[in-house]
Amino acid sequence: AILNRLERQHDAMAEVRDSIKEIYTEAKARGYDARIIRRLYSAMKSPNTVAEQEALFRQYAEAVPELAKQLSLLDI
Repeated sequence: AILNRLERQHDAMAEVRDSIKEIYTEAKARGYDARIIRRLYSAMKSPNTVAEQEALFRQYAEAVPELAKQLSLLDI
């Protein structure tokens, strides 16, 4: 009984993965970049993580001023 339930759940997960893949394919067909869509979705689900990543990015860029200048992040 447990193995049958597990099998059904794994089948359902596979269907969800396929459905998500279809959404990304549709987005790509409409001209969207799937990487950006994934990043936006991630930001939507956990905005604190995005803010933390941006803060770390700025810290690292400040440690390498020439990179920060190229990225126009700092007024150097």
